[in-house]
Amino acid sequence: MSTSSVDEQATPESAPSATPPTMPGSVVPPPWTVAASPWSVARRLGLAAPLAMGALVLPPLGSIVLFTTMGTTGPWLQSHAGIGVVMYVVAFAILAGLALLPTYAQSALGGFAFGITMGIPAALLGFAGGAF
Repeated sequence: MSTSSVDEQATPESAPSATPPTMPGSVVPPPWTVAASPWSVARRLGLAAPLAMGALVLPPLGSIVLFTTMGTTGPWLQSHAGIGVVMYVVAFAILAGLALLPTYAQSALGGFAFGITMGIPAALLGFAGGAF
């Protein structure tokens, strides 16, 4: 009686199939080729669909508005000394937390209004408040 040192290997026929069983003659497209319409995606999201649409559309629009008004907003915040920094941090936290403005635009406003030495700590506080 001789024993073989080579283990039996699985053949492709004996390997479990990754595709679901189908009827003979039917063609099932792979899941990555099936295009979902925006309405079907919105239907699957349910009540979260308006929130998802807002988070998709509002930050780019908000950044456009912020960059166009930065020439007046920055000096206004700077003219209000200490309370301007507090208003900036609170607004940063609220607007970033609600996904109404992108953080890069708000950080640019902080650097423009308060300079690097005060703008970076204020922006970091705004990031933390928005994350909270």
